[in-house]
Amino acid sequence: MMAIRYWLICVKTWFLCSTLARRNRSRITKQSFTDYGFLVAPGAYEVILNTDNIAFGGNGFADDSVVHFTIADPLYKKEKKEWLKLYIPARSAVVLRKVKVKK
Repeated sequence: MMAIRYWLICVKTWFLCSTLARRNRSRITKQSFTDYGFLVAPGAYEVILNTDNIAFGGNGFADDSVVHFTIADPLYKKEKKEWLKLYIPARSAVVLRKVKVKK
């Protein structure tokens, strides 16, 4: 079940990257995005794969140890969605998973 969930996140990440590439009329996005927003279920998310990591031959621009929290938006309260804002480096993909926050 967990593998399916990761696969769906990878597909969504690929779709985002390919959509951005089409907007830029190239196969690879040559531009980084700061505070790029996704509507997701409320909570906290951690990075499980970042292709910009030095271990994967990237530049290591993003800090993968940071837990990302969603931001509430009254417009999407009925849909139970909140904004997740991320820095997405050029020519990379980021895969996240939802985590439980310790109180």
